[in-house]
Amino acid sequence: MNVEQLMSVLREYPPSLRLVIVVEQHPMVEMTVVELMLKLMTQPPGALLTYYGCSNCILREKMDSKGGDAIVPMCKMWLELDLR
Repeated sequence: MNVEQLMSVLREYPPSLRLVIVVEQHPMVEMTVVELMLKLMTQPPGALLTYYGCSNCILREKMDSKGGDAIVPMCKMWLELDLR
């Protein structure tokens, strides 16, 4: 995935949404979507995404529902950028 493609995908999410960067199954950094977008803006749009020496990535939506009731469950959502 190149920088431009990832930026396009990230624009679909709220800027304040938490994002966890995972490298080889180990959480490395936690930031917001907008913080990652600002870092990506410093790179050329066509450049391959390389973070922590890894260029293959999978972006996942993660949810954790705790508490709440049957009608409106309490859900916590974040993104996980899995780099390999």
